[in-house]
Amino acid sequence: MAHIPGAINISISGIGERARAELPDRGQEVICYCNGGSRGPRGAEELRKLGYGNARSITGGLRAWQALGKDN
Repeated sequence: MAHIPGAINISISGIGERARAELPDRGQEVICYCNGGSRGPRGAEELRKLGYGNARSITGGLRAWQALGKDN
């Protein structure tokens, strides 16, 4: 499956545990995405609940990002 360069793959089911290990700075910007755009916003919401105030998602997911001509 394609991914955005530099992205860290964290499933929603493991987001609480993995976020603490992979994203120690809760103030950093975190952009969540999935393939089609439904799970990315859920991931960003879960991160915000965990104190990551700068968590957002890509509207439309990876497909929308690719449609804009972005490399993957």
